[in-house]
Amino acid sequence: MKKVLIVCVSKPLAELAPIEYDLVATRGCGDACPMMRASVREDWDIPGPKNMEPEEFRKMRDLIESKVKAALLRFGIDLCQTTAPSH
Repeated sequence: MKKVLIVCVSKPLAELAPIEYDLVATRGCGDACPMMRASVREDWDIPGPKNMEPEEFRKMRDLIESKVKAALLRFGIDLCQTTAPSH
């Protein structure tokens, strides 16, 4: 089974594990984030949430969700086919 790690960075990049990620997606700030090694890099052009009205924030949240799901599918991971681990 493939393992997926999704990281939303709101802390210094230096605090993240120094590994090569399958995908690094930036939100559109134009930075290449050279500290983050990645097989694939994408700029998703996501607006910053600061001072957004609730409806705008929900649209941004939904946009991020759709982009994450599409990225997972490109890596062969279908969330609809994934089962939760049994306890």
